[in-house]
Amino acid sequence: MNLVVAASTQPVAATKVYFAWILSKADVFVTNGGYGGVNQAMSFGVPLVCAGLTEDKADVNVRVGWSEVGINLETDKPTPQVLRDAVRTVLDTDSYRLRASLMAEEFRMTDTRGEILRATSRVSQNAADRPFPRRADAGEVSSTVPTSAQPVR
Repeated sequence: MNLVVAASTQPVAATKVYFAWILSKADVFVTNGGYGGVNQAMSFGVPLVCAGLTEDKADVNVRVGWSEVGINLETDKPTPQVLRDAVRTVLDTDSYRLRASLMAEEFRMTDTRGEILRATSRVSQNAADRPFPRRADAGEVSSTVPTSAQPVR
């Protein structure tokens, strides 16, 4: 996969993307809508143009459009003109940059590590409060397994 970065009038091709470097300089991010790239762009407040329908991309791209942080092209293969028009729209419409900036602020305000620790603690506490199901002896039907799931003998 190659990435083309249009910097002024001199495009540059690259095979590896360092998101922190490139997104800190980007005005718009054109992507297939992969979860990682979209989240990276949003964390930097960079509006998006997304074209992708495979794997989770269709769902991610619908959310990009719904949240107005970018444009969902709803295709895997946009024409050059459609792509050009979408990029121009994002660059010329302040609301995309504003919504992307608000999303970046939400990212900054979220204490991800703290949220993970709180969720893990809740799950651990809930598990500790419940008795561990005992294993059924051979031939005995366990009350924790539905009868329909029992092996036929």
